[in-house]
Amino acid sequence: MSGGYEALLRRAMFAAGAGDPETVHHRVVSTLGRLGATRAGRHALDRIPRPSAPVEAFGLRFPNPVGL
Repeated sequence: MSGGYEALLRRAMFAAGAGDPETVHHRVVSTLGRLGATRAGRHALDRIPRPSAPVEAFGLRFPNPVGL
C-alpha cells in the first residue's frame, strides 16, 4: 500500500489541507471517526491489514509499529 499511499492518498490529503500537516491530521482523524461510526465503515476499516511486528523504543515494547 505504500506506493498507492504516496502516489494518491498522501497527495490528496495534503492538497485538501493546503499542505498544512495539522489540518490534514485533524481531517483524517475526523473522517476515520465518522467511518468508525457506521457499520459499513467499520467493516471497511477492519479489512485494512495491520502490521504485527513488535517494536522496542525508549526501553518500552509496543505490540506493533508506532508512527511518530
